[in-house]
This record gives sequence, structure tokens and C-alpha cells, in this order.
Amino acid sequence: MEFTVVGDAVNRASHYCDAAKGGEVLISPDVFRHVHRFFNTRETEVLAKHDEKLRAYLVAGIKDRQTVG
Repeated sequence: MEFTVVGDAVNRASHYCDAAKGGEVLISPDVFRHVHRFFNTRETEVLAKHDEKLRAYLVAGIKDRQTVG
């Protein structure tokens, strides 16, 4: 079987994946809103087509359980 997926969400995900270096995890602002309580992050930018800048968050680690509660 072969599948093809297209659309804005797929294109943005591709930009985040391409911008991440080995061992890094970059997430979108939408994902950040759901997981920010659990992870230490640093805001950054990802370059897309035509020098468009997408806001991104570099996941730096898991927060201490005591600060999550």
C-alpha cells in the first residue's frame, strides 16, 4: 500500500522536522498549548518557504513532577 498526505498541516510538520537537529524535538504552538505544563521548552523559529518564519518550541526536557501537579 502507498499513501499520500498533503495540506498545510503536513507542510508545516515537514518544516519542523527538517529544522530539528539530531536528537531535538520541535513542536508547534498548537502542540505547545497542550503539553507546556509537562515539558521545559524554549521558544524559537523555523524557516519555511520564502523566508516565512514559523514559531516553534524546542523541547528541553520533562518538568519535575512536583512542578507539574
